[in-house]
Amino acid sequence: MENDRLIRLRSVGEMYGGVSVKTVRRKIAAHELPQPVYVGRTPMLFLSEVIAAIERLRTQRDEKMKRCLQQYTGTVG
Repeated sequence: MENDRLIRLRSVGEMYGGVSVKTVRRKIAAHELPQPVYVGRTPMLFLSEVIAAIERLRTQRDEKMKRCLQQYTGTVG
């Protein structure tokens, strides 16, 4: 599968909008991203897992916006 390839932390940072490798490491430590797989001494992540993490962020944002809109308009559902 195309999304199961390994990518370097620098590429993950680019996918997150250009954040640094240090920020990617912080996200790993905070469990916002999965633990890396090491190829030799190089930490790498599966592309599919990074995409899933980004999708979770999108879902969280959408749910938060939905709650805010419901609170603002006074609707439920």
